[in-house]
Amino acid sequence: MFLFAPKITCPHCLAEIRIRKSLTSCRVCGGEIPPQYVYDYAQHPPFFTQVFGWSQVGKTVFLQALTLMLIKMSNIWPQYSWAALTDFSQCRIREIRQYLAQGQMPGPTPRGVQDVYIMLLKNMERWGSRTLVARDCAGEIFDSMHVPLEEAPYLLKAPTTFMLIGPEGDPSNAGGRSMDMLLNNYINTLLNHGVDFNRAGRRLVVVLTKGDRIMHLPANLRQYLEDDPLWNAVNMPESVQQMDAHAMSQYVNKMRRISDQLGAWVARDDSGKTFLRIAYAHNITLRFSLISATGDDVGSDGLLLSRLAPRRVLDPYFWALEMQH
Repeated sequence: MFLFAPKITCPHCLAEIRIRKSLTSCRVCGGEIPPQYVYDYAQHPPFFTQVFGWSQVGKTVFLQALTLMLIKMSNIWPQYSWAALTDFSQCRIREIRQYLAQGQMPGPTPRGVQDVYIMLLKNMERWGSRTLVARDCAGEIFDSMHVPLEEAPYLLKAPTTFMLIGPEGDPSNAGGRSMDMLLNNYINTLLNHGVDFNRAGRRLVVVLTKGDRIMHLPANLRQYLEDDPLWNAVNMPESVQQMDAHAMSQYVNKMRRISDQLGAWVARDDSGKTFLRIAYAHNITLRFSLISATGDDVGSDGLLLSRLAPRRVLDPYFWALEMQH
C-alpha cells in the first residue's frame, strides 16, 4: 500500500523512511519526527551538518550566535521567515534571548547523545527554502582516535561538517592538541567505519573561532572579521537596504576570497601544512571561515565583558549551503 509513498530522511539517524499516514517517529531509530519537518519536506529540503571540535572551542556559543543571526535576518531578507521545529530548538531560542539580556555564556556540551537542532528557513535570498538540521557533540570524545559515533551520529553520514578550531593559546588547544591531530582523529574514525575517501569525499568547513583573540592575524583578515555588514544591518533601527540575491552573490564572492586567504594563512606553520596535506590526500574539500561568536572576551564568571556582537557567524552556514547547492 505504501510501496510508492515518498521518502524522507530521518533527522535523527539519517535513514531514508517512507512517509505513511500519521508518521510520528522513525521506524529505524525510533526518534520523533516533527510534523512540520514532514509537511514541508519537499519545499524545504533538509541539509545536515555535524559540529565538532576540541572541548571549550566554542561550539555551543557558535550555534547560539548562528541562531541569533538566523532570527535577525528577517530584517534584511524581504520574504524570509523561520520556525523552530522541536522543543529543543525552541529552548535554544529562549536561551539566546536570555543570552542577549544577561550576557551569560552557555555551559560546555555534556557527554552523551545530543538532541537534534532543527530550524525551518523559508525564502532565504540565493538559497531559497531549506531546513537546517544540526548536531553538537562534546569535545572530549575527540581526544581519542576512535570517536564514539553514538555521541556524534552525523559524523559518518552528514555531507558537510563544521570543524571548529580555537586560536593559539586557547584552552581548547591545551595539552598539545592541534588542528592536524583533530583531523587525523576524524579521518581515523571514518575509516574504522568503512568510509572510502577515494569514492566518497567529505566537505569540511573549518571554522576559526574566537577570531578577535587570534594573534598575528593579517590586517585584511582582521578587518574582514570586524566589519560584518550583516550584523550591522540587522541591528539598525531604521530601514536598511535589503540583501537581495545580487547582494548575497557579492557577499559569497568575498567569502571565497577570504577562504583562500585563510587557507594560505593556516599553512604558515607545520601543523597547518600537515592539516592541508592530510585533507587533500583524503579527498576532503575545505572551506575556511573566521568568526567571533561573542565579539568580545568573556570574564571568569562566564559573563560577557561588553554587549554581545557576534561577527561573521553566518559564513560557515553559508558555506554549508554553497557546498550542497
